[in-house]
Amino acid sequence: AFTSATATIKSLEEGKADQLAFTMGGTQSVGYFPVTDLVANIAVKNKSGQSHNQDNEIKDVQARDHYIFNYSVAESGTGSFEISVDAATRTYTYDFTVPTKATLAVSANAWSTFAFLEATVPAATGAAIDPSLIEFQYRLASEKDDEKAWRKVEGTATDAGEGVYKLTLKGLTPATAYQCRVSYNDGASISSNVPFTTEAATALYNGGFEEWYQASGVWYAVAEGDYNGGNAFWDSGNKGASAMSKNPTSPEEGTEFVHGGKKSAKLQSQYVGLGGFLGQFAAGNLYTGHFVNVIGMSGAEIQFGSPFTDRPTQLHGFFQYTAGTVDYYGDVPEGALVQDGGTDMNSIYIALSDANAPYDVNTSEKKFIDFDNDPNIIAYGELPVSECVTTNGWKELKQLVKMIRDKSAVRNGFMILMSFVDVECNGQCVRRYIHLKLRRIE
Repeated sequence: AFTSATATIKSLEEGKADQLAFTMGGTQSVGYFPVTDLVANIAVKNKSGQSHNQDNEIKDVQARDHYIFNYSVAESGTGSFEISVDAATRTYTYDFTVPTKATLAVSANAWSTFAFLEATVPAATGAAIDPSLIEFQYRLASEKDDEKAWRKVEGTATDAGEGVYKLTLKGLTPATAYQCRVSYNDGASISSNVPFTTEAATALYNGGFEEWYQASGVWYAVAEGDYNGGNAFWDSGNKGASAMSKNPTSPEEGTEFVHGGKKSAKLQSQYVGLGGFLGQFAAGNLYTGHFVNVIGMSGAEIQFGSPFTDRPTQLHGFFQYTAGTVDYYGDVPEGALVQDGGTDMNSIYIALSDANAPYDVNTSEKKFIDFDNDPNIIAYGELPVSECVTTNGWKELKQLVKMIRDKSAVRNGFMILMSFVDVECNGQCVRRYIHLKLRRIE
């Protein structure tokens, strides 16, 4: 019934005598003590890894007394014990109530539309667990009085080792209370009910890009009050281009470029300079974070990431993109997807980090974020290359966010959400632009 059991006898007075221990499977049966009151402790661990222990004091100990401790185990009860004493031999008999059967337990790590379920299903002695006999179940918390409301979670549990099994529950409703449980062998064993609540689908700050404010000729995708209060969520490279009175990122009004509401964000790549000989081609861009400073004629220092504590699985919104032909070719990374004379591309991606500060990026020093290897990046998603082309009208964006590391919660994290036009080739064609209307994080 147990994986371990130890009985320990020791003096109630510290330093009076050494303790005597009897371990399950051992052969020691006799020990001697000076005259002193004693305490007998029994400690056991059952097959499900649960530990239980009990202390019993023996008072008025006399010289030459012979004590015998008998422990019996029951599988259910209140946990109390009974003592019977034989005056002739001072034999003590204890009934020690502990659970010896393997017990099932389940937990839920709930996101907005799914939950990671994890169950502990200990095997009986000499037996093996069959994952196909493990059944995770769930129901709405509002159905708690309806035993028939339990639904089976589709799929076969994955063995994570040491009696732990996992399965993902999908298709849940955000901000909704549920219950879950796990059963084994057609309900021969079943866990208690565990409540959990899914997270809400979070609306992005100014995700529809209806709010804009212009300061010193520079457009910001933020409400005036938030700009003055230093609470901007979005930024762009407009500040760097403002010396030439350019705004590659700006609000667009009109029904042609708006999907709901009155405005959208227009990201338009364009040359920023004097007469085509002194300057730099600027890609229209919009990102979460803060533009810090211009470095020379071609570099910038940026802080990428804005505070975000929810856990997204997808970015939902709409975009419209018109591509152009690359006719200006600057410094290009090796293996670039776009070449001189070809058609340029846009880029939209999102990353979630549990770092405690935004990321410092310096383009002149080629200091960027290593999304593949940064240990703080826990999720990432991007618009597939096949969709980074002219859309011929508005297109719905449902960009999946791939979890890189499983996190039960994100606290004081940062979200990095960026959209660029022409990020790889530095092309020159004012006809290329992208319009954005982002709805929410789900």
